[in-house]
Amino acid sequence: MGRNDVLRSKGITGSDIAAIAGVSPYATKYDVFLAKTGRGKPVEESLDMVRGRLKEKYLIDMYTHVTGTEVWSSCDDQETLQSSVHPLVIATPDGIADDRVVEAKAPGRQSAKYWRGDDGEDVPVWHIPQVLWQMEVTGKRKADFATELYGDFKIFPTEWHQQLFDSLLYKAEKFWRDHVVKDVAPEADGTVACEEFLSELYPKSNALTVAGTEESEVLVGMLQHAFKLRKMADKMDLEARNLIKEQLGEYEVLESSLGKISWKTNKQSSRVDYKEIVEHLRPSLSNDLLAKYTYTVPGARVFRLPSAWHKEGTDNE
Repeated sequence: MGRNDVLRSKGITGSDIAAIAGVSPYATKYDVFLAKTGRGKPVEESLDMVRGRLKEKYLIDMYTHVTGTEVWSSCDDQETLQSSVHPLVIATPDGIADDRVVEAKAPGRQSAKYWRGDDGEDVPVWHIPQVLWQMEVTGKRKADFATELYGDFKIFPTEWHQQLFDSLLYKAEKFWRDHVVKDVAPEADGTVACEEFLSELYPKSNALTVAGTEESEVLVGMLQHAFKLRKMADKMDLEARNLIKEQLGEYEVLESSLGKISWKTNKQSSRVDYKEIVEHLRPSLSNDLLAKYTYTVPGARVFRLPSAWHKEGTDNE
């Protein structure tokens, strides 16, 4: 493990603090907890992530060209820095100038929409904690976002905000103290990471029943409400799809102001039904051969809803 990896495992990064504060659309407290306690899974880079990483040096160079400001870039050899005052605060700035940090952002088509607000273009809120962390580790009190939005190079300036930093630092220290140090997971949330962790933490059931509490009654009520909404949404979705198919008829694409919808015939393909082949050969297979390739699969815990929920409303549908 290199120096940067060691620092990241012992502190809170700019991306981490956005998740801990609950403003990141990409991660939650649970993701940070799993990563800091060594339970996290490697994140596979999306094309947008690769594109953004490869464009970092270009954006820093563009920033220097446009502003005339000399910037030390860490894009080729990214160095993670640590605050001398608050050791828990660590960050990896893309660029550092004399009086400010420079953060390169090249959002793809999907994430570029978050840079548009009611008053024009602006920095998404989850990027602000990141540059506050960068300003803290470098001692700078200004930051510029060097961005490329829909092919145009733009600079978004921001400055130090002591009150916001203090609030974020309090959240970071409390999170580290309550969850990482004590190895206690945060309250369950609606992420896949949380679902997977709970399945690994409690892989088997004990066949016993627990009595409900006031809190569990509220949670079951929430689940039932969500189930009904999803059922209603599924029905609306199917109805809309069928009405659109009726409009399309033999046509392949429907153009609308909200985008194109297609009902396309895929190319014909051939498939081998291996299950049927096995069934066909089964009488001729020896017991030794069957035993050789037979293995035990652990039983998965299945989360089931009351059967009555599935029947509700079916008489009126």
